[in-house]
Amino acid sequence: MKEVEIKILEINKKEVEAKLISLGAKKIFEGELEQFFFDNEENSLAFNKKILRIRTGEASEPILNLKTKIKSEFTKTTEELEIKVSDLEIAKLMLKSFGLLIHYKSKKQRTSYMLENARIEIDTYLENDSKIPTFLEIEAPEEETIIKTAEKLGFSKSDCKPWSLNTLKKHYSID
Repeated sequence: MKEVEIKILEINKKEVEAKLISLGAKKIFEGELEQFFFDNEENSLAFNKKILRIRTGEASEPILNLKTKIKSEFTKTTEELEIKVSDLEIAKLMLKSFGLLIHYKSKKQRTSYMLENARIEIDTYLENDSKIPTFLEIEAPEEETIIKTAEKLGFSKSDCKPWSLNTLKKHYSID
């Protein structure tokens, strides 16, 4: 499945949520997510523009997810494959047996909304990444919907960033 998204930095969560509610958006999730990012010692997944992670918190079971970056100037676009795993610790051991290590772990507080066919996430990173201010993520099937959704929320196309967690960390000078 193709995933197309952008981030809007340093938002006021209360203002954005009020705007979402006034537009008729439906809250679909609120809670803490934990992510474990895997690669081998040579970082060959990252070198080949792939991200392998396990995420917990949003679904009833952990999700193993593989993202392959697709070149795009305006959006962060990936080809995404995912599958539920019944046991987080067994999944970690299986990946370790293939020579994969946890290269990074992150936690964040997320509130998710649906507005028409756009998914809007309000994320606040915790622990190691807590210096990253709260931001908005808009995911939709195509760029046009993302721009229209951003504008409905009072943002412009120039506010939209195709950034990953690594880019956010670099932007906010987090090791």
